[in-house]
Amino acid sequence: MQYTQRNPLPVPPGGAYEPIKATIDSVFDWQYALRKQNLLNLYEKGKTLAWNANDLDWSTDVDIERLVRQRIANGLAPMINSMMSPPVELGDDEVIRMQLHLNAFMLSQFLHGEQGALLATAKIVQGVPWAEAKFYAANQVADEARHVEVYHR
Repeated sequence: MQYTQRNPLPVPPGGAYEPIKATIDSVFDWQYALRKQNLLNLYEKGKTLAWNANDLDWSTDVDIERLVRQRIANGLAPMINSMMSPPVELGDDEVIRMQLHLNAFMLSQFLHGEQGALLATAKIVQGVPWAEAKFYAANQVADEARHVEVYHR
């Protein structure tokens, strides 16, 4: 997988990586009985329906500012001013800037949340006792990895 990072995220003051202390036992399933058919069915379905972020057309022009300007033309600024009641009424350019920052904030929160989900699902693989549950949880780990990849792009 190769792609150009168009919008690099700022690194927190603590550095690029932050260890979070967590303890969970690793559980081996020495039986490999694979009796939980419902989990095996979900695992198979997950394999069959998995998607690839590279299949998306990443050349699609997504101009958030243009979309916000269209909303401004349809009355967004007065609505924002009415809802927020700022001390000084926001002009169109300020509403546009605010909407761009809000969009970036929301996407970054999704990105961080998806990384948390990636870590959490990996721990499920580690801690769940049944092999078929590990299989299904591993699918979920891959799905969360795709989410992180897409939100990062």
